[in-house]
Amino acid sequence: MLASRDGLGLGPEGPSAPAGTADRALRHALAAALRCARGEADAAPVAVAVPRASLERPYEVLIAPLAVAAVAVGAGGSRRPDPDQRSRAHPEPPPRLLAGLYGLTAAEARVAAALAAGHTLGRIAEASGYTREAARWHLKQIFQKTGTHRQAQLVKLLRSGPLAWIHLDDRDR
Repeated sequence: MLASRDGLGLGPEGPSAPAGTADRALRHALAAALRCARGEADAAPVAVAVPRASLERPYEVLIAPLAVAAVAVGAGGSRRPDPDQRSRAHPEPPPRLLAGLYGLTAAEARVAAALAAGHTLGRIAEASGYTREAARWHLKQIFQKTGTHRQAQLVKLLRSGPLAWIHLDDRDR
């Protein structure tokens, strides 16, 4: 990825993204995670979408303090999420991380998180106090922002993205 010079870079000051919001967010999240690793502060995982010059799907970067990342690796040293574990239960991903990755509004992120957890759009509308039309409008916006076209495609993206690599407890939501 670094050699392609298509979004992510590595310079004397560390990882970087194209100048702008993504670079500032990336640097801020890395600094927070490093402060946490040194025991100077608490930090929650941060998701950053890094745009690419090729205009392909942005890189989805998840920056987590080492203590959180260690939970993802697990005692057995596995570096990949357990697909069997994820297929049994689909916890709702933190909406704030989905918003950071895909540029979703707070309402869109809540709808996306609920869909990823396996709720139907009708149930989400009912629980949120939305009309079905409003829920469908949110879904249409989510499709546009994530580059997906069907609900199943969206759910697969949300369940297999970078959030599958870490275990988040309630304080990270």
